[in-house]
Amino acid sequence: MKKLLIGLATIAAASVAIAQQKQQQPAEHLSIDRPVHSIDLPHFLPYLPPGDNRELFASRCLSCHATRYISMQPTMTQAKWEESVKKMIKTYGAPILEDEAPKIAAYIVEFQKAPPDPLAGTSQQSTELPALASGDVERGKQVYTTACASCHGADGKGVAPNAASLLPHAVDLTDGRFAPTAIQASIVHGVRGTAMPAFSLSNEDVSNVVAYVVQFAAKPQAAAAPQPAAKAMYDMACASCHGATGVGDGFNAPTLPRQPTNFHLRQPSAERAVSVITEGVPGTAMASWKSKFGDNERKMLADYVRSFYGQQ
Repeated sequence: MKKLLIGLATIAAASVAIAQQKQQQPAEHLSIDRPVHSIDLPHFLPYLPPGDNRELFASRCLSCHATRYISMQPTMTQAKWEESVKKMIKTYGAPILEDEAPKIAAYIVEFQKAPPDPLAGTSQQSTELPALASGDVERGKQVYTTACASCHGADGKGVAPNAASLLPHAVDLTDGRFAPTAIQASIVHGVRGTAMPAFSLSNEDVSNVVAYVVQFAAKPQAAAAPQPAAKAMYDMACASCHGATGVGDGFNAPTLPRQPTNFHLRQPSAERAVSVITEGVPGTAMASWKSKFGDNERKMLADYVRSFYGQQ
């Protein structure tokens, strides 16, 4: 027992000595005066170069894999990519038919060989958009039919051959209003976290498509005057993603696969706004709030969200 007590005393003394020594050492590594360096990460997504099976690749793969993820993979042969695609089918239940795997693999090989997107560069360059022209609606319809209708549908309602495999689903362009610049940005840059790729169209054709798509918009519905209770609900439940003023710049926004909606540029219909708050949006971070808010509260919150549209 005496030896044990001596041993414990020795250990305690050594611990005190070490602690005192640490206190006497300069704490340069803990200094808060050291400079903090920051970097700007690019926000653009690599575009999908034209090629055979581009649309098939976009509709089957981009609801889970962003183009940035694909572009960061090592260069592989078509056989290796086909093996990888089949693994996605068998292991993860990817919505891909067996005979589509070789076609998707062939496109990925071409994707990796393609030159850089001319729109890519710094984050500032990649987000700047040229001014929209008035646009030719008939030409816009032709381009839309070729490039957009397979997901968004010929009538813009998001019901189309490729729609069933998309998660989140293709946007219903008739269920609300979109600012022309929001449509333009989606075409030019794509929409991260979805199967909507960036399209390499001329500025003229982008303006043409925008001129055609805005015709799908629902008739304007007057938004009810915001109520204080609705603002309080929004601040508690929505602002962390959609931002205090509804522009999609909330604290959580940079961490989300899909950018939260900017309500200044998109106004869902009254029915759509209530539905989204009630049920959430599958395939996105938008959760259901029906267990938190009652029917009248969700209606008030929907009216508040819709009141942002068109604000500067």
